[in-house]
Amino acid sequence: MIISSLRAAGDVQFPVYMGILSMWGVGVTIAYVFGIALGFSLVGIWLSFIADEWMRGLLMLWRWRSRVWMKKTMVPQAKMA
Repeated sequence: MIISSLRAAGDVQFPVYMGILSMWGVGVTIAYVFGIALGFSLVGIWLSFIADEWMRGLLMLWRWRSRVWMKKTMVPQAKMA
């Protein structure tokens, strides 16, 4: 939900780049280590899915709370008194 909110606010590049980085960097790496190298097979792959989702979720939550996305909106911000 946070990824869609960031995209709707105009911050598209960050979720895309972090998604690619997380899926390939975290997901594939952990799947290989746990699934093949340590011999957990399918359980190791499921652990990599869990780690990938958590990593992306925490990164998007950090981005949302940092409010950097507010500078990227298409609609001008109203001045608060």
